[in-house]
Amino acid sequence: IFAEGVEAHLSHLDIPWNRYGVILGLHKEQAAVVILFEDANAQWLVDVKNVITTYAEGAILHLLNTPRGTICRTSSGKIKRRKMWDLFNQGMLEAMPLM
Repeated sequence: IFAEGVEAHLSHLDIPWNRYGVILGLHKEQAAVVILFEDANAQWLVDVKNVITTYAEGAILHLLNTPRGTICRTSSGKIKRRKMWDLFNQGMLEAMPLM
């Protein structure tokens, strides 16, 4: 799977595009899908879990709530996935697990 594919599945949900980001990779030797939210609300979690659990089957799903401004983006608004993955993998994100 690709991060952009996960985001495409989430795009029809009522979540502003600039309040979440998806990063993928191996975390502790297991495939991981990490969805970062900035200042999430409870309904987003329910909606995302319903959409993602079948699409990302076999991967460990991490839903993390972060303060606004945490998700690093380019000037055009794209997520700096490598930087965000490195921060996640190193435990350097200021984040609260949502599940």
